[in-house]
Amino acid sequence: MKTPVTLALLMLVSSLAPPALAAGKTAKTLLPQAMAAAKKWQSDAALVSLETRGAEPDGAVPVKPLPGIWAFTFLSPKTGKKTLVMVDGKGEVSRADSSYYKNEIVGNFTVDSDKAMNEAARNGLKTDRFGMSMSLEKYQGRAEWQMQDDKYFYYVDANSGKFLRKEKTD
Repeated sequence: MKTPVTLALLMLVSSLAPPALAAGKTAKTLLPQAMAAAKKWQSDAALVSLETRGAEPDGAVPVKPLPGIWAFTFLSPKTGKKTLVMVDGKGEVSRADSSYYKNEIVGNFTVDSDKAMNEAARNGLKTDRFGMSMSLEKYQGRAEWQMQDDKYFYYVDANSGKFLRKEKTD
């Protein structure tokens, strides 16, 4: 198993991968591997967050030359503990204990990262840079995708695919 420091370094390096070489993997594509690892950890594991700092303009993480990473945080309601499951673009899985601060379970979501990125781009998101930040969390009872460019956060409903809002970054 890779250490969290090694994984953080891989996330940083993968965020620099040129998009021409990316044949990416979306969040939902890699969710089954993450869920299997989380269920091995605790049978009641439930998703509370997922994110990447290495998203390509198409909403996927690269497979080559260095794989990007989706980081899935799971909560065990029974134990109150959390775990971080990282799955890279090649499907390699690693897990580490987590102290993530949120406890609200995301639940099912139907809109994948590529569709969310596309909807945010249609509403002004600048996708012309490498290593874009994407995350999925529960907000006011609804699962939402969040994308960020240099000036704004863009939010997309993770079940309807509807663009929700744009907020200025500080």
